Amino acid sequence: NSMNFQFLIEKLHDSDVFKKFKNEFPDSYMCGGFFLIDRENLKNPENKTQLDYYVPSSKQIFSFKIDGNVEKTLQEIKDQRIPGQVSSEHGFDFEEIEEMIENEMKIKSFNNIIKKFILSFQSLKGNDYLIGTIFLNNLALLKVQINLNKMKLEELERKNVFDFFKKVK
Repeated sequence: NSMNFQFLIEKLHDSDVFKKFKNEFPDSYMCGGFFLIDRENLKNPENKTQLDYYVPSSKQIFSFKIDGNVEKTLQEIKDQRIPGQVSSEHGFDFEEIEEMIENEMKIKSFNNIIKKFILSFQSLKGNDYLIGTIFLNNLALLKVQINLNKMKLEELERKNVFDFFKKVK
């Protein structure tokens, strides 16, 4: 199942693009990623997956898109902080993550329907996290924070798109 993290890692590791990269930059390590999961267009979902690698010797970040063919791009680094390392060993799949979120939504009596997930994969306070925004129907959003080391949803907060406009004024 392509919604499984390990499947994505294997797909990346099996690609020639990545093998060449690892030969060229053996000191590189995974420092994060980005997942867009489309729950609205199930017939033709616009899912996007990207895993990021940091190269300490050249202070560069390369992103690997894993949709169809694996493609490598050099990222522009905005700040000079050295990104933390994230593990490629996690066994989660996105259905599990979705279930975790839906269970919490039930507990909080949020009756919205999930349309899209945008999740950032990053190291935070010594743990790996999925931090994201989930787009719901009725212009509602959820802010979520999932600790992958503990497989625990640590934060789930509903916001309304209009909350963002109020702050601007």
